[in-house]
Amino acid sequence: MVHRRSAALLLALAGLAGVAGPAAAAAAAPAAPAAAHAIPTLTAIRAAHQPGHDRLVFQFSGPVPAHRIVRYVHKVIGDASGKPILVTGNARLLVRFFAATGHNASGDSTYGPARRAFALPELIQAVNAGDFESRLSFGIGLARREHFRVFTLTNPSRVVIDVATPFRTVQVKVYLFKAKAFENNRE
Repeated sequence: MVHRRSAALLLALAGLAGVAGPAAAAAAAPAAPAAAHAIPTLTAIRAAHQPGHDRLVFQFSGPVPAHRIVRYVHKVIGDASGKPILVTGNARLLVRFFAATGHNASGDSTYGPARRAFALPELIQAVNAGDFESRLSFGIGLARREHFRVFTLTNPSRVVIDVATPFRTVQVKVYLFKAKAFENNRE
């Protein structure tokens, strides 16, 4: 009985060491890896005012990021550096996408400027807070802390954030001027 246990133990150890023969090696071989899933790549950030809310849209090529977090924070912290990121506004949303990227193989941004301002009642600014190890983050500067909702749309893949504007908004007329004359101090 002791010899059978010893023999079984030796065979088990031999199998772990890879000397049990081709049948054991074939059984222990890992299965072929599953087809790699496409990592969503951010291609655009847009914002617009709608009646009752400001809408911020993150558009992706490939699928919508499967996991995302949107929450209010006191400070926006950079993903890789751990340092605070300056985001203009009286309230800040942190938007984080997991298993997503915002750059191409050369390291160039795929969605435009990393910092952008909006002339909207509630949305003031969107600032990249990190694009590191498939974690893509943004700080969103808001006029004030208001209710928001997050949902996704497809064709193309989009993550949409609607931030309420329960305060009165007014239309503003934009006056254009002669840029050249202004630059030359003639107006």
